[in-house]
Amino acid sequence: MFEEGFSEQGLVRQRLLEQRRILVSGPLESGSITSLTAQLMMLDGVSSRDVEVVVNSSGGPLSEIFSVLDVIEVMRAQVSITCIGEAIGTAAGLVACGSGERRAARHARLSLRCDGRQSFEGTAAEVAHEADQLAALRNRYIDVLTAATGQGRQPTADEVDRGSTLSAAEALTLGLIDTVIKPGS
Repeated sequence: MFEEGFSEQGLVRQRLLEQRRILVSGPLESGSITSLTAQLMMLDGVSSRDVEVVVNSSGGPLSEIFSVLDVIEVMRAQVSITCIGEAIGTAAGLVACGSGERRAARHARLSLRCDGRQSFEGTAAEVAHEADQLAALRNRYIDVLTAATGQGRQPTADEVDRGSTLSAAEALTLGLIDTVIKPGS
């Protein structure tokens, strides 16, 4: 039924890559981030034609997202991002930082919450150092979002701290996306 060596999911993802589309689903963790950056670099190496990333993700650690944003920034191809389902935390940051059109399906949900909850172990100095590193990551994340949305830094920081869930229309108002996808389009 499927080509030898390919699972159904692998075959679907391969066909999407042939169409210059990448599906990002599930948490944004080390393995998925590595795969996403590799796919983006591979597609950009093949052609400078636009790439579309489709996101339905609960996000992941702040430290993981910056490599993807760096790759998008240096690509020749424009990277359009479409949110379906949800984009939470770093996944919403990914949606907001596309270099092409940033879209969301009308039922999509986005939240900029910054998942900074971590447990630290070690000496007081080590714990303080880790907390400082986490605060620096949060500030970088806010700076990236501020630049992507055109909003002021304080309103962006407030939205990250509030972590409320936004509808696609609300995400449009905040500048996280450029377009809410209309049915049938």
